Amino acid sequence: MAWARTAIMGVPTVVQAKTFVALDVHVSGTVAAMIDRDSGELWRRRLSGRAVEVAEFVAGLDVSRVARVFRKGTDREIDSYSGFYDNGHRRSTGMGEWLSECGVHDVYVMGLATDYCVKFTALDARKLGLDVTLIEDGCRGVELKAGDVARAVDEMRGAGVQVVQSAEI
Repeated sequence: MAWARTAIMGVPTVVQAKTFVALDVHVSGTVAAMIDRDSGELWRRRLSGRAVEVAEFVAGLDVSRVARVFRKGTDREIDSYSGFYDNGHRRSTGMGEWLSECGVHDVYVMGLATDYCVKFTALDARKLGLDVTLIEDGCRGVELKAGDVARAVDEMRGAGVQVVQSAEI
C-alpha cells in the first residue's frame, strides 16, 4: 500500500497499512490540572472512581489492525485533553512525532468530546503545522454550559480547521 497522506485520530485508521488510535486513560486518584478558560487560571480536581490499571478498547471493536496506540491522561498530576500533549504541554504522547515520521500532513479528527479532547487535539495538530479536518457529526460534546460545543467548533475554525460532515468525505 502506498503511503497514506491522511490520518484520523480517535478511530482506527490506515497509515501506510498501519492503524493508530489515541487512547484516553484516566486513573483513580489523578489530580487533573485544568485551565479555567474564562480566567486562564490553573486549577485542579481529583478524579474519582475505580482505579484503572490498563485502559481498554470497548468490547467488540476490531483492533486487529491497530499497530500504534498513543496513551494520554496517564500522568496523575496533570490531565491530557489533546492526543498530542498533556494540558501543560510538558509531555508529548509521541503522536506528532510519529505522524511526521510517516509523512502525514493532513489529519481528520473526530470523537469525544468536541469541546475538550477533540478541540485540543485539533488545535495542537494545527500548531504542529498539520492540515486538520473536523468530522463534526462524528463528535459529541460535554456541553457543560449551553453553547460550549458551538464555541469549540468556532475556535477550531478560527485556527484554520476545516469542518465537514461524514457524508462529505
